[in-house]
Amino acid sequence: MKLVRKPNDGIYFTGDVATLANHLEKKANDRPQSKEERYHCILAKLLLGSASITIQ
Repeated sequence: MKLVRKPNDGIYFTGDVATLANHLEKKANDRPQSKEERYHCILAKLLLGSASITIQ
């Protein structure tokens, strides 16, 4: 898997994203209790979400 960053196109992953998605979904399904679990939950929402997210 590779993280690609292109100006005016965004940042995205290429390659076998399904393995990462499965791992993040497992981590994000439980209610986060620790700082690390909250980190995993936020990461999963950002990476697995279908909507575009901008800084604005």
